[in-house]
Amino acid sequence: MSEAPRGSTLYTREHTWAEMTPEGHVKVGLSSHICTCKGLREIVHVWADTPGERVRKMEPFGVVETLRLILDLYAPVSGRLRRLNEKVVDEPLKISEDPYGSGWIAEIEPTNLEGEVKDLLSPARYERYCRELCLDCPKKNCTCMSTL
Repeated sequence: MSEAPRGSTLYTREHTWAEMTPEGHVKVGLSSHICTCKGLREIVHVWADTPGERVRKMEPFGVVETLRLILDLYAPVSGRLRRLNEKVVDEPLKISEDPYGSGWIAEIEPTNLEGEVKDLLSPARYERYCRELCLDCPKKNCTCMSTL
């Protein structure tokens, strides 16, 4: 599983990550924490809005379906859905195998990046947030704490 690049990746409390591309778009995926915590090793389907559609910050733009649960994908910024990673549509397990590499899910062309990016969590803040979630988790012996 690839590690999150430190410093260049920002996060939401809904466990999506955001990373700027050289073109000024925002690449989006699911964090390794949520992949581990929710056991997203059995991903069977990925669905997302159609490229060209508008997405709104912190609203779902798609879902990841496993054998046990359906997880909403939240947009970290508002804008237009530029493209989907067809590799994860065809091979959904890439999301949990390489969440920060080949498992990215979508790319958004932001409409208010400067106004919205300040609400995203830095890697350090996201790590603290995840640790708090793990402390409150009834599964005290899970592997999430060791991945942080």
